Amino acid sequence: MKLSIIIPTYNVAEYIDECLQSLLPQLTDECELIIVDDCSTDGTKEKIFGYLTHEMASKYFQYKDGEKNFKFYMHETNKGVSAARNVGLKVATGEHIAFIDGDDLVSNNYIKQIFEAIKKEKDAYKLSWERFNLEPNAFFSKHLPEWNCSIWCIIWKRNKIEHMFDETLKIAEDKKFREENIQEEWTWGYIDEPIYKYRGGRLGSLSNEN
Repeated sequence: MKLSIIIPTYNVAEYIDECLQSLLPQLTDECELIIVDDCSTDGTKEKIFGYLTHEMASKYFQYKDGEKNFKFYMHETNKGVSAARNVGLKVATGEHIAFIDGDDLVSNNYIKQIFEAIKKEKDAYKLSWERFNLEPNAFFSKHLPEWNCSIWCIIWKRNKIEHMFDETLKIAEDKKFREENIQEEWTWGYIDEPIYKYRGGRLGSLSNEN
């Protein structure tokens, strides 16, 4: 398995269809999708499975070696985005890890660009991204702003991740995860095209709620 894609969700029923619609057509048998719902109260789970029962799901989620390439977990209580991401990391089987937030989108060649990048066999890969709502703005992989510590702008090698997310933190959990895992000697690959699409300024986002 080349790639595990982890999506933590919390009260994103309004947006999860759009997120999945941007991602599902790209999935191959070299990818697995892991969704961890953090005890949503707005029907997010129902929206996910309502979408996945569409004929698209049977096309893109195929069984391989007795296991399906889609995994879904749901917390019985709200534990926070760090706990949700940790569940994803624990069950992931891919050589590489990508994170997507459930209210964001990806470009239609997101996976293709990642697969091209990992051919270079670096320790990790930075991807370019853009804000697609509000005032559009793009940020490029070789010049990412210092304030951007989001873990979704990095494609991680699973065997390079030595520390899980700190579940006691309600803010800046991304920053600590990066600081604890990224090593100075790492080599980096870069994806120049903005393939991640961030929904900026949403009240009730994962970063605000959890």
